[in-house]
Amino acid sequence: MNQKADISYFDKLEPDSPPVTIVWHARGNQGAVAATEILIILFALLIEMGFEFDGTSAPIFGAAKEGEPIRIYVRLSHDKIEVFYTPTSLDVIVIVDPTISRNVTLQGAHKDTVFLINTNKKPEEIARELKLGSKRIITIDATRIAKEELKSKRSHPNTTILGAFARIFPFLPLELIKKSIETKLEEKGHKVLDANLKAFERGFAEAEEFDGRTSDIPLEEVVPAKKLAWYDILPGASIPATGNFVVNKTGSWRTERPILDLEKCISCMNCIQACNDYSPDAPTILTQYGKDGLLKVTGIGYDHCKGCAACVTVCPNQAIHMVPETEERQ
Repeated sequence: MNQKADISYFDKLEPDSPPVTIVWHARGNQGAVAATEILIILFALLIEMGFEFDGTSAPIFGAAKEGEPIRIYVRLSHDKIEVFYTPTSLDVIVIVDPTISRNVTLQGAHKDTVFLINTNKKPEEIARELKLGSKRIITIDATRIAKEELKSKRSHPNTTILGAFARIFPFLPLELIKKSIETKLEEKGHKVLDANLKAFERGFAEAEEFDGRTSDIPLEEVVPAKKLAWYDILPGASIPATGNFVVNKTGSWRTERPILDLEKCISCMNCIQACNDYSPDAPTILTQYGKDGLLKVTGIGYDHCKGCAACVTVCPNQAIHMVPETEERQ
């Protein structure tokens, strides 16, 4: 079993009590869905071992795969969960990407909500920045740890955050969580699996905690989300006008930003061909004709780039690399 955390969280699930409600706020391709799938594997193992336990996970996606904000609702209960709904009161809020709107990520918080935030800032610092009030906060620099351990072009912070997540639920056995990670990632090979297990262990060990329940941290009220009537909702997948991609600036979806080294770039145009969102009217790759009459790559259009890293993958001269978006914005 886990070593008991210094701050009291959820030491056990009580019979005949409402489920513990959790939401993960992330962006597409950060691995948050995979993390909650690992939790579902864990729940199944616990049930097989005879634990009185039930859990559910329900993701809500946007229209795009890369970068768009997503939510995954998770519920844990001592008793069997037989009623399914989107919770409006949340016991744990996991923020995988702190660049998502505060008004989105703080919806459903109550006075006892626990926050788990992927950030390089100290817990009290981020609590004051987001004006969380008197809350229990856990922070983990999961993006940095994932890059150090996974050493890939797109290092997902999900298993690192799972390690910090385990601090909130001391009754979840660490070894069983690792077994669930192995089940989910075994097809990726030993190298990837070992790196993710190491990231998980560091997430648990390096998470920092802050009990703000007796602090003077201000609480800024969140504007409730507007409830739309049926006639306010547009038909799904509708395109109201041609060329509307020009005005839909998806650059705010990025979790990582591509950086172009013009000295290495040979203007092969592989990046344009690989880009999921390239449009001459709203270019993600900027070009212009040189004095020799040849088309040259001159930069990256960050208004529309979602940070999918397809350009990095196809660049033959390693002229593009990814950096965390939070660092660039700071």
